[in-house]
Amino acid sequence: VHAVVADLTTIEGVARAMEALRQQGPVDYLVNNAGFSTAGEFADQVIDSQYDMVSLHINATLALCRTAIPFMAELGGGYIINVASIAAFLPGGGMAVYGASKAFLNHFSTALQAEVAASGIKVQSLCPGHTRTEFHDTAALSGFDKSTVPNELWMEADAVVTASLQALATEQVVVVGERSRPVCRKGLQHTVLIIDFDTLRSLRHGLGLIKAAFGRPKFIDLGPDLDLVPVHFRIRFRTQDIRMHEGEMRHIEKVF
Repeated sequence: VHAVVADLTTIEGVARAMEALRQQGPVDYLVNNAGFSTAGEFADQVIDSQYDMVSLHINATLALCRTAIPFMAELGGGYIINVASIAAFLPGGGMAVYGASKAFLNHFSTALQAEVAASGIKVQSLCPGHTRTEFHDTAALSGFDKSTVPNELWMEADAVVTASLQALATEQVVVVGERSRPVCRKGLQHTVLIIDFDTLRSLRHGLGLIKAAFGRPKFIDLGPDLDLVPVHFRIRFRTQDIRMHEGEMRHIEKVF
């Protein structure tokens, strides 16, 4: 084991980690797990702390993935696990930048998997819920009362790791813990996508992401405006001609 101490919120720290990957690699597994959060409304936060969060969750992840992928491709495969959060599905007040940065990881990981699949590289965006670690034991989260979260929603770190490794053997990219799925569904149930027919084909990748995260939803209320309403997601096609979408509708139903 070669340990490198680096502050990944800084350019210097990221450069040190990248150099370690080049000198000590190649690596079979890249796990981008470093992260932190603040609590409170965005306008009340010190802006540098929000910049640091973006640098750590997004910029450092991009840099380390970019460094590792060529080596993995040369070896014929590898595994990249980007640790996101269920906050990616719950855009509520108090953690605006944290949730947004985790949503980025879901999108990035899904797109990246499509790009590197032919090289034998597996990419995962792991979205654990409340996990018993030192994550909440910081000054920034000192006001967070762990007892407000029901005990059944907490996960142990080893259970999160097990779920992640098991999912690597599947085609699943976005991995949401079973205990957290109901919460995430509630966060998505009012989401509406307004989609033109010409862009429908590009939607298929997004539908695959939803399927990977939440399994097969049940469509309800197929109205004259061609609304497809799963129990947790709503898709509205902007058209007045239903017939031109029948083929695409059948494809979407097969996706789920």
